[in-house]
Amino acid sequence: MNLSEVKPKNRKKLIAIDFDDTLVKTDSKVKIHTHDGRTIVVTPSSWARYEPHPKDKTDFSEFDKIINPRPIKWTMNILKRSKLSGSKRKTVILTARAVWKPIKDYLRKMLGVDVYVVNLGSGSPQAKADYIEKHIKKGYNEVEFFDDVSKNIRAVDQLKNQYPSVLIRTHLIKK
Repeated sequence: MNLSEVKPKNRKKLIAIDFDDTLVKTDSKVKIHTHDGRTIVVTPSSWARYEPHPKDKTDFSEFDKIINPRPIKWTMNILKRSKLSGSKRKTVILTARAVWKPIKDYLRKMLGVDVYVVNLGSGSPQAKADYIEKHIKKGYNEVEFFDDVSKNIRAVDQLKNQYPSVLIRTHLIKK
């Protein structure tokens, strides 16, 4: 069945929005203790492009809190509209962070938005694609995904080939 044949009332939509550098800019940094004794401090988007040496050690401790958050208005408006629309729509924050509570508290207290936060605890693009695929298998036939990392977008775009009857739209958020 083609998605255009699915009546609007039978559509089941998932909206997944990344947190760091997609929904909110923060001053949280990743510290990389390299195998040769250096310490490199990088932003979340730089970390996503970093190719670590197997002996590098990574410190994500700054991601246990929200440091100097600045909402990205465009995606924040999408989040707010999505939460107000209701219907058969599930909206989630899909983050590589290991902890979800600081994000949930920030969105609820500072912005008045109560949303489900999924902490994957992994920066792997496949982790985000796997989460979305799990929902497709649960019957979601429309997906909208927002992320600032092109590897994550490509991983989710691969699902289009596996599930041609599912409408999957990806949005790369540029800085």
